[in-house]
Amino acid sequence: MQNAPGRAVSRADYDGDMGEIWTAVIWGLIPTIVVAGLFAFVIRSILRMDRTERKLYARVEAEERRKRGLPPRDETAGRPAKG
Repeated sequence: MQNAPGRAVSRADYDGDMGEIWTAVIWGLIPTIVVAGLFAFVIRSILRMDRTERKLYARVEAEERRKRGLPPRDETAGRPAKG
């Protein structure tokens, strides 16, 4: 049954129950939750890969410096002094 234009919807016009409303709410939230989970997984993976790559690069750089007889890299170079 459709309402006439300008006619307010009353409780008598609704023939469903609250279960249908909550089911619709849950089905409406599922895509958002799934996308948020995928986003969190992707960001976490990117950060972990970056951290691993930096460690590997530092190890390779230290090995190359050692092979050439250079002193180890100063890890504090370029950082502001504390104090």
